[in-house]
Amino acid sequence: MQVSSKKQYSPDRKILLTLLFTVGFDQFSKEAARFFGFATQFNSGISLSLLSSYGSELITAVLLIFIIGLWYGLRSFWTEHPVVAGLFFGGGISNLFDRAVYGAVRDWLPLPGASITNNLADWALFVAIGLLFWQNVQAESSRQRK
Repeated sequence: MQVSSKKQYSPDRKILLTLLFTVGFDQFSKEAARFFGFATQFNSGISLSLLSSYGSELITAVLLIFIIGLWYGLRSFWTEHPVVAGLFFGGGISNLFDRAVYGAVRDWLPLPGASITNNLADWALFVAIGLLFWQNVQAESSRQRK
């Protein structure tokens, strides 16, 4: 009988570790960007400054309700995709933290080829959605081959 030395983590632990890494890395990068003199913009709206005229408090409240609703409404789905969940909720929580502390999201990463800046939390959200799409395409492809 061979015992595997590779440690297995529960889905909840994978979600938590990925979430904590995402929040920590994003917050660290925002502070490092400020420290090293990168131009930082404060975005009180959502992506691409949409809805910025509605005020940060309202947007923060709506996004918080949205995140909580997604978590509880799709709980079994997230446990099937723990890294996606950690990236998605880590990005969302990190940006909510910015809103709570600064009244806006700190954007410092210029988007290549555009006059848009974002942050690592935004990229985590984008990667999570991309991974989810990729996993669904792969699953559908496997079903069609059977």
